[in-house]
Amino acid sequence: MAIRIAKAANTSPESWMNMQQKLTLLTAYQNELKNVKLFPLTTI
Repeated sequence: MAIRIAKAANTSPESWMNMQQKLTLLTAYQNELKNVKLFPLTTI
């Protein structure tokens, strides 16, 4: 899909993939679960 949009908009597929990745991360941050527990850290 990114290739099609890039051809239509005369841009690169990578730019569309980067935008999608940023949107996905933003959505994930906005919908963070409140009941997630951190992994215990161990020292070596």
